[in-house]
Amino acid sequence: MALDDDIRVLSTVRLFEGFTNEQLRLLAFGAESIDIPAGAEIYREGEIAETAYVVITGRVRLYRQRNGEVVSLGSAGTGAM
Repeated sequence: MALDDDIRVLSTVRLFEGFTNEQLRLLAFGAESIDIPAGAEIYREGEIAETAYVVITGRVRLYRQRNGEVVSLGSAGTGAM
C-alpha cells in the first residue's frame, strides 16, 4: 500500500484525530504493514499488548471467552484500532 493510502486510513482513526498531515505521514512511515491470516489470534483478553494494530482491509472479529464458551462482541473494519 502506498504511503498516501496509509495516511488516508490513519486519518480515520479516532486516536489520531487532530494530527497534522505531517504527523500522520511520520506515523505511517514508521509503521509496519503486515498480513494476518484469517483465524489468527492477535490479542488475548487480560494479556499485556505490546503493539497496536489498525485495520487497513478486512475485518477483525472481537470476542471473549466466558465459562469456556466463545461470546461474540462484534467486529471491527477499516480504520479501527
